[in-house]
Amino acid sequence: MGFGRKKMMKARGKQHSSAFAPAFLAAPGSPLGPGERALTAFVEDDDGTFNYAQPLAARRGIVLMRLRTETTGGLVVGLCNPLTGESHVAPPLECCTCLGRHVNGYAILTAADCNVNERPSSSGRFAFSRLLLTGHHQDDRHLHLHSYSGATRSWSARATCLHSDQFRMAGADAAVVHRGAAHWLYFDVRRPQDARYDLYVLRGEVSSACVSMTKLPAIAGWSPFLCVSGDARLSITSVHAMRVEVWTQQHGDDDYDADPPAAWLRTHSIRIPPAQRLVGYSLLFHVNKGAMLAVYNGDGAVFVVDIERKVVEKVIDCSPRLGYYSCVPYEMDLPRFFLLQLGRK
Repeated sequence: MGFGRKKMMKARGKQHSSAFAPAFLAAPGSPLGPGERALTAFVEDDDGTFNYAQPLAARRGIVLMRLRTETTGGLVVGLCNPLTGESHVAPPLECCTCLGRHVNGYAILTAADCNVNERPSSSGRFAFSRLLLTGHHQDDRHLHLHSYSGATRSWSARATCLHSDQFRMAGADAAVVHRGAAHWLYFDVRRPQDARYDLYVLRGEVSSACVSMTKLPAIAGWSPFLCVSGDARLSITSVHAMRVEVWTQQHGDDDYDADPPAAWLRTHSIRIPPAQRLVGYSLLFHVNKGAMLAVYNGDGAVFVVDIERKVVEKVIDCSPRLGYYSCVPYEMDLPRFFLLQLGRK
Protein backbone atom coordinates (compact mmCIF):
# COMPACT_ATOMS: atom_id res chain seq x y z
CA MET A 1 0.00 0.00 0.00
CA GLY A 2 1.20 3.51 -0.56
CA PHE A 3 0.47 7.14 -1.20
CA GLY A 4 1.33 8.71 -4.54
CA ARG A 5 0.81 12.15 -5.99
CA LYS A 6 -0.77 12.35 -9.43
CA LYS A 7 -0.12 15.09 -11.97
CA MET A 8 -3.86 15.47 -12.43
CA MET A 9 -6.80 13.73 -10.76
CA LYS A 10 -10.42 13.86 -11.76
CA ALA A 11 -12.74 15.43 -9.22
CA ARG A 12 -14.76 12.81 -7.40
CA GLY A 13 -17.72 14.92 -6.36
CA LYS A 14 -17.77 13.38 -2.91
CA GLN A 15 -17.81 15.16 0.41
CA HIS A 16 -14.36 15.94 1.81
CA SER A 17 -12.69 14.94 -1.45
CA SER A 18 -10.09 16.99 -3.30
CA ALA A 19 -9.27 16.93 -6.98
CA PHE A 20 -5.58 17.45 -6.25
CA ALA A 21 -4.87 15.56 -3.01
CA PRO A 22 -2.45 12.60 -3.02
CA ALA A 23 -4.00 9.25 -3.89
CA PHE A 24 -3.88 6.10 -1.78
CA LEU A 25 -3.11 3.02 -3.88
CA ALA A 26 -4.02 -0.25 -2.19
CA ALA A 27 -1.90 -3.30 -2.92
CA PRO A 28 -3.59 -6.08 -4.93
CA GLY A 29 -5.82 -8.22 -2.72
CA SER A 30 -6.23 -5.53 -0.06
CA PRO A 31 -9.49 -5.64 1.96
CA LEU A 32 -9.89 -1.97 1.04
CA GLY A 33 -10.63 -3.02 -2.51
CA PRO A 34 -9.03 -2.19 -5.87
CA GLY A 35 -8.33 1.20 -7.30
CA GLU A 36 -7.23 4.42 -5.67
CA ARG A 37 -8.66 6.67 -2.99
CA ALA A 38 -7.87 10.30 -2.32
CA LEU A 39 -6.14 11.06 0.94
CA THR A 40 -9.18 13.14 1.82
CA ALA A 41 -11.28 9.97 1.89
CA PHE A 42 -9.48 9.28 5.19
CA VAL A 43 -8.63 12.80 6.43
CA GLU A 44 -10.98 15.80 6.18
CA ASP A 45 -9.60 18.71 4.20
CA ASP A 46 -12.34 21.28 3.64
CA ASP A 47 -9.87 24.15 3.18
CA GLY A 48 -7.68 22.39 0.61
CA THR A 49 -4.60 22.14 2.82
CA PHE A 50 -3.44 18.97 1.09
CA ASN A 51 -4.04 20.17 -2.48
CA TYR A 52 -0.91 19.42 -4.53
CA ALA A 53 0.83 18.03 -1.42
CA GLN A 54 3.95 15.96 -2.07
CA PRO A 55 4.33 12.79 0.06
CA LEU A 56 7.80 12.61 1.59
CA ALA A 57 7.76 9.73 4.08
CA ALA A 58 5.47 7.54 6.16
CA ARG A 59 5.95 5.70 9.44
CA ARG A 60 3.69 4.11 12.07
CA GLY A 61 0.62 5.10 10.07
CA ILE A 62 1.64 8.78 9.82
CA VAL A 63 2.24 10.44 6.44
CA LEU A 64 4.59 13.43 6.06
CA MET A 65 3.97 15.79 3.13
CA ARG A 66 5.43 18.99 1.78
CA LEU A 67 2.56 21.45 1.39
CA ARG A 68 2.14 23.92 -1.40
CA THR A 69 1.73 27.48 -0.21
CA GLU A 70 1.70 30.87 -1.91
CA THR A 71 1.76 32.99 1.24
CA THR A 72 5.20 32.21 2.67
CA GLY A 73 8.70 31.48 1.51
CA GLY A 74 9.39 29.01 4.30
CA LEU A 75 9.14 25.26 4.12
CA VAL A 76 5.68 24.07 5.18
CA VAL A 77 5.04 20.44 6.03
CA GLY A 78 1.94 18.64 7.18
CA LEU A 79 1.34 15.28 8.80
CA CYS A 80 -1.78 13.18 8.86
CA ASN A 81 -2.87 9.78 10.12
CA PRO A 82 -5.38 8.07 7.80
CA LEU A 83 -6.11 5.55 10.55
CA THR A 84 -7.44 8.14 12.98
CA GLY A 85 -8.30 10.97 10.58
CA GLU A 86 -6.02 13.37 12.48
CA SER A 87 -3.91 16.00 10.72
CA HIS A 88 -1.23 18.44 11.83
CA VAL A 89 0.32 21.37 9.94
CA ALA A 90 3.64 22.71 11.22
CA PRO A 91 4.39 26.44 11.11
CA PRO A 92 6.74 27.48 8.28
CA LEU A 93 10.42 26.73 8.72
CA GLU A 94 11.71 30.18 7.81
CA CYS A 95 14.96 30.33 9.72
CA CYS A 96 17.12 28.97 6.94
CA THR A 97 17.49 28.21 3.25
CA CYS A 98 16.56 24.52 3.67
CA LEU A 99 13.95 24.68 0.93
CA GLY A 100 12.86 22.40 -1.87
CA ARG A 101 15.45 19.83 -2.82
CA HIS A 102 17.79 20.99 -0.04
CA VAL A 103 15.76 19.08 2.57
CA ASN A 104 16.77 15.46 2.20
CA GLY A 105 16.23 13.63 5.49
CA TYR A 106 13.07 12.92 7.49
CA ALA A 107 12.26 11.17 10.77
CA ILE A 108 8.66 10.83 11.98
CA LEU A 109 8.68 10.14 15.72
CA THR A 110 5.82 8.90 17.87
CA ALA A 111 5.19 9.13 21.60
CA ALA A 112 6.63 5.63 21.99
CA ASP A 113 9.89 6.68 20.30
CA CYS A 114 10.27 9.60 22.70
CA ASN A 115 9.75 7.42 25.80
CA VAL A 116 12.05 4.49 25.08
CA ASN A 117 12.37 3.56 28.77
CA GLU A 118 8.63 3.14 29.19
CA ARG A 119 6.39 0.39 27.90
CA PRO A 120 4.57 1.98 24.95
CA SER A 121 0.80 2.00 24.92
CA SER A 122 -0.99 0.92 21.77
CA SER A 123 -2.03 4.52 21.11
CA GLY A 124 1.45 5.88 21.86
CA ARG A 125 2.95 3.84 19.04
CA PHE A 126 0.87 5.79 16.53
CA ALA A 127 0.60 9.25 18.16
CA PHE A 128 2.73 11.91 16.45
CA SER A 129 5.22 13.56 18.79
CA ARG A 130 8.23 15.00 16.97
CA LEU A 131 9.66 15.53 13.49
CA LEU A 132 13.34 15.67 12.54
CA LEU A 133 14.51 17.16 9.23
CA THR A 134 18.00 17.31 7.77
CA GLY A 135 18.94 19.73 5.02
CA HIS A 136 21.96 21.54 3.65
CA HIS A 137 22.06 25.31 3.72
CA GLN A 138 23.14 27.49 0.85
CA ASP A 139 24.34 30.20 3.23
CA ASP A 140 27.02 28.17 4.99
CA ARG A 141 27.10 24.93 2.92
CA HIS A 142 26.65 22.82 6.03
CA LEU A 143 24.15 20.10 6.84
CA HIS A 144 21.79 20.95 9.69
CA LEU A 145 19.24 19.09 11.78
CA HIS A 146 15.90 20.74 12.58
CA SER A 147 13.56 19.43 15.28
CA TYR A 148 9.84 20.14 15.49
CA SER A 149 7.69 19.40 18.54
CA GLY A 150 4.05 18.51 18.01
CA ALA A 151 3.25 19.41 21.62
CA THR A 152 4.59 22.98 21.46
CA ARG A 153 4.02 23.41 17.71
CA SER A 154 7.42 25.02 17.35
CA TRP A 155 10.79 24.45 15.71
CA SER A 156 13.91 24.30 17.86
CA ALA A 157 17.21 25.95 17.03
CA ARG A 158 19.03 24.13 14.27
CA ALA A 159 21.98 21.86 15.05
CA THR A 160 24.98 21.85 12.71
CA CYS A 161 26.03 18.40 11.57
CA LEU A 162 28.75 18.48 8.90
CA HIS A 163 29.96 20.08 5.69
CA SER A 164 27.49 19.24 2.94
CA ASP A 165 30.10 19.30 0.16
CA GLN A 166 31.91 16.36 1.74
CA PHE A 167 29.04 13.96 2.41
CA ARG A 168 26.05 12.66 0.48
CA MET A 169 23.11 10.66 1.77
CA ALA A 170 22.97 6.99 0.80
CA GLY A 171 19.80 4.95 0.63
CA ALA A 172 16.50 6.27 1.95
CA ASP A 173 15.63 9.82 2.90
CA ALA A 174 13.52 8.48 5.77
CA ALA A 175 15.57 7.67 8.86
CA VAL A 176 15.79 4.32 10.58
CA VAL A 177 14.48 4.99 14.10
CA HIS A 178 16.20 2.55 16.44
CA ARG A 179 16.94 2.53 20.17
CA GLY A 180 16.04 6.15 20.83
CA ALA A 181 17.74 7.69 17.82
CA ALA A 182 17.18 8.42 14.15
CA HIS A 183 19.87 7.07 11.83
CA TRP A 184 20.78 8.13 8.29
CA LEU A 185 23.51 6.61 6.13
CA TYR A 186 26.05 8.87 4.38
CA PHE A 187 29.16 8.39 2.26
CA ASP A 188 32.26 10.56 1.86
CA VAL A 189 32.45 11.71 -1.76
CA ARG A 190 36.13 12.67 -1.46
CA ARG A 191 37.56 9.23 -0.77
CA PRO A 192 36.48 6.58 -3.26
CA GLN A 193 38.26 3.28 -2.68
CA ASP A 194 38.01 0.79 -5.54
CA ALA A 195 34.78 2.48 -6.70
CA ARG A 196 33.46 2.35 -3.13
CA TYR A 197 33.18 5.04 -0.50
CA ASP A 198 33.67 5.36 3.22
CA LEU A 199 30.33 5.02 4.99
CA TYR A 200 29.12 7.07 7.95
CA VAL A 201 26.04 7.03 10.16
CA LEU A 202 24.44 10.33 11.14
CA ARG A 203 22.68 9.81 14.47
CA GLY A 204 20.10 12.22 15.85
CA GLU A 205 18.99 11.65 19.43
CA VAL A 206 15.21 11.57 19.76
CA SER A 207 15.11 13.13 23.22
CA SER A 208 17.59 15.97 22.69
CA ALA A 209 18.07 16.29 18.90
CA CYS A 210 21.84 16.15 19.49
CA VAL A 211 23.67 14.89 16.42
CA SER A 212 26.84 12.91 15.81
CA MET A 213 28.57 11.44 12.77
CA THR A 214 30.49 8.15 13.02
CA LYS A 215 32.54 6.36 10.41
CA LEU A 216 31.65 2.70 9.99
CA PRO A 217 34.23 -0.07 9.65
CA ALA A 218 35.05 -0.78 6.02
CA ILE A 219 32.40 -2.98 4.43
CA ALA A 220 31.97 -4.07 0.84
CA GLY A 221 28.88 -3.20 -1.10
CA TRP A 222 27.11 -1.27 -3.81
CA SER A 223 24.14 1.09 -3.37
CA PRO A 224 24.23 0.82 0.46
CA PHE A 225 20.97 1.10 2.35
CA LEU A 226 20.45 1.24 6.12
CA CYS A 227 17.75 -0.96 7.70
CA VAL A 228 17.02 -3.17 10.74
CA SER A 229 17.34 -6.95 10.92
CA GLY A 230 14.69 -9.22 12.38
CA ASP A 231 16.65 -9.47 15.63
CA ALA A 232 16.66 -5.65 15.97
CA ARG A 233 20.22 -4.97 14.82
CA LEU A 234 21.24 -2.26 12.40
CA SER A 235 22.02 -3.67 8.98
CA ILE A 236 23.23 -2.38 5.64
CA THR A 237 21.99 -3.87 2.40
CA SER A 238 23.79 -3.57 -0.92
CA VAL A 239 21.29 -3.72 -3.78
CA HIS A 240 22.60 -5.12 -7.06
CA ALA A 241 20.69 -5.94 -10.23
CA MET A 242 20.64 -9.68 -9.46
CA ARG A 243 21.27 -9.93 -5.72
CA VAL A 244 20.97 -8.13 -2.40
CA GLU A 245 23.78 -8.50 0.14
CA VAL A 246 23.09 -7.88 3.83
CA TRP A 247 25.72 -6.71 6.33
CA THR A 248 24.77 -6.70 10.02
CA GLN A 249 26.25 -4.91 13.02
CA GLN A 250 27.43 -7.54 15.48
CA HIS A 251 26.81 -5.43 18.60
CA GLY A 252 23.14 -4.58 19.10
CA ASP A 253 23.59 -1.48 21.26
CA ASP A 254 24.43 1.01 18.46
CA ASP A 255 27.64 1.91 20.31
CA TYR A 256 29.63 3.37 17.41
CA ASP A 257 32.36 4.65 19.73
CA ALA A 258 33.10 1.26 21.27
CA ASP A 259 36.75 0.22 21.40
CA PRO A 260 37.20 -1.85 19.33
CA PRO A 261 34.28 -0.73 17.14
CA ALA A 262 31.51 -3.19 16.47
CA ALA A 263 32.19 -5.36 13.47
CA TRP A 264 29.90 -5.50 10.44
CA LEU A 265 29.73 -8.92 8.80
CA ARG A 266 27.98 -10.10 5.67
CA THR A 267 25.23 -12.30 7.07
CA HIS A 268 23.49 -13.42 3.88
CA SER A 269 22.85 -12.78 0.21
CA ILE A 270 19.43 -12.73 -1.48
CA ARG A 271 19.22 -13.82 -5.10
CA ILE A 272 16.91 -11.83 -7.37
CA PRO A 273 15.15 -13.84 -10.10
CA PRO A 274 16.05 -12.73 -13.65
CA ALA A 275 12.44 -11.69 -14.30
CA GLN A 276 12.63 -9.26 -11.36
CA ARG A 277 16.14 -7.90 -11.82
CA LEU A 278 16.41 -4.41 -10.37
CA VAL A 279 17.67 -2.27 -13.23
CA GLY A 280 17.36 1.48 -13.26
CA TYR A 281 15.79 1.74 -9.80
CA SER A 282 15.79 5.19 -8.29
CA LEU A 283 14.02 5.10 -4.92
CA LEU A 284 14.38 2.96 -1.83
CA PHE A 285 12.25 2.91 1.31
CA HIS A 286 12.27 0.74 4.41
CA VAL A 287 9.02 -0.80 5.62
CA ASN A 288 7.88 -3.26 8.29
CA LYS A 289 9.80 -1.48 11.07
CA GLY A 290 12.81 -1.21 8.79
CA ALA A 291 13.22 -4.95 8.17
CA MET A 292 12.04 -4.82 4.56
CA LEU A 293 12.90 -2.69 1.54
CA ALA A 294 10.52 -1.25 -1.01
CA VAL A 295 12.34 -0.71 -4.30
CA TYR A 296 10.92 1.32 -7.18
CA ASN A 297 12.18 -0.10 -10.46
CA GLY A 298 12.89 1.99 -13.54
CA ASP A 299 9.50 1.18 -15.10
CA GLY A 300 7.51 2.10 -11.98
CA ALA A 301 7.13 -1.41 -10.57
CA VAL A 302 7.42 -1.71 -6.79
CA PHE A 303 9.31 -4.68 -5.36
CA VAL A 304 9.60 -5.65 -1.71
CA VAL A 305 12.86 -7.19 -0.55
CA ASP A 306 12.12 -9.29 2.54
CA ILE A 307 15.44 -9.52 4.35
CA GLU A 308 14.35 -12.23 6.79
CA ARG A 309 12.52 -14.46 4.29
CA LYS A 310 15.24 -13.79 1.70
CA VAL A 311 12.79 -13.22 -1.14
CA VAL A 312 11.99 -10.45 -3.64
CA GLU A 313 8.34 -9.92 -4.60
CA LYS A 314 6.58 -7.48 -6.92
CA VAL A 315 3.62 -5.85 -5.15
CA ILE A 316 2.23 -3.02 -7.28
CA ASP A 317 2.80 -0.68 -10.23
CA CYS A 318 3.24 3.07 -9.76
CA SER A 319 4.37 3.86 -13.27
CA PRO A 320 4.81 7.52 -14.26
CA ARG A 321 2.86 6.58 -17.38
CA LEU A 322 -0.20 6.24 -15.14
CA GLY A 323 0.31 9.78 -13.88
CA TYR A 324 1.95 8.89 -10.55
CA TYR A 325 5.13 10.45 -9.31
CA SER A 326 6.55 11.04 -5.85
CA CYS A 327 5.31 7.83 -4.21
CA VAL A 328 6.02 6.53 -0.71
CA PRO A 329 5.06 3.14 0.79
CA TYR A 330 2.46 3.21 3.53
CA GLU A 331 1.67 0.37 5.93
CA MET A 332 -1.83 0.32 7.35
CA ASP A 333 -2.83 -1.62 10.45
CA LEU A 334 -6.06 -2.92 8.92
CA PRO A 335 -7.58 -4.47 12.10
CA ARG A 336 -7.04 -1.19 13.96
CA PHE A 337 -8.38 0.78 11.00
CA PHE A 338 -11.63 -1.18 10.85
CA LEU A 339 -12.08 -1.03 14.63
CA LEU A 340 -11.68 2.76 14.55
CA GLN A 341 -14.15 2.98 11.68
CA LEU A 342 -16.71 1.00 13.69
CA GLY A 343 -16.14 3.30 16.67
CA ARG A 344 -17.01 6.37 14.59
CA LYS A 345 -20.40 4.99 13.59
